[in-house]
Amino acid sequence: MQKLSKFILLPLLAVMLFSVAFVMAQDTTDEVTAQELGISEPTLLPNSPFYFLKEWMRGLHLAFTFKNTDKAELMNKIANEKLAELEKIAESGLDSNAIQNATENYQKAIEKIKQITDKIKETAEENKNVSDFLEKFANHQILHERILKRLQEQVSEGAFKVIQQARERHMERFGEVMQKLEVNQERITERLQNALQNRQGNSEVLEDIIENMPNSLQGQVNQLKQKAQNQQLK
Repeated sequence: MQKLSKFILLPLLAVMLFSVAFVMAQDTTDEVTAQELGISEPTLLPNSPFYFLKEWMRGLHLAFTFKNTDKAELMNKIANEKLAELEKIAESGLDSNAIQNATENYQKAIEKIKQITDKIKETAEENKNVSDFLEKFANHQILHERILKRLQEQVSEGAFKVIQQARERHMERFGEVMQKLEVNQERITERLQNALQNRQGNSEVLEDIIENMPNSLQGQVNQLKQKAQNQQLK
């Protein structure tokens, strides 16, 4: 996996490390509901011959959404839907080809979010709509990581690597969007802390980030981790 940049990594690590005590008590096996993602349970899935109609309607909706902040929010919702579709297919016991197709479908949505946010000229400090989008985006992307991690542990060996790659790409794009739209590192920390305190994150997300951080930050992270563990013992 490509390394997250230092800009996003340090605040991301700091908030998650100091939130370990809060989230450790969570049952990380809890499934994320469609309601938490702000969507309905999917019924028409990518393996259906009629799925193109669903995609056509999504494309039409995007075409008639003109503000980039509105487009980004809509695309985030579509990514939520496509992840729920992937989850449904993976849990239905379909073969690895069906899982791979649904995973690629989800990855395209994540890439599209990045492409749209690249066109947004203002930051969260300058535009409340951007700030509102980032708040929702941070919440949902932490939920995405939880879902992908659980799916990776459930699927067959053939689909394992496909979902692993999706997780890696997802974390990379998550960091890039946050950097692009939020220049204030303290606000990044606050947004992530809000996501955790809304019971939408868990300590396993932290471990995934640590796993992919630059070696030069290992010492700093270990110090923060020790502080978090000491805080938990108090």
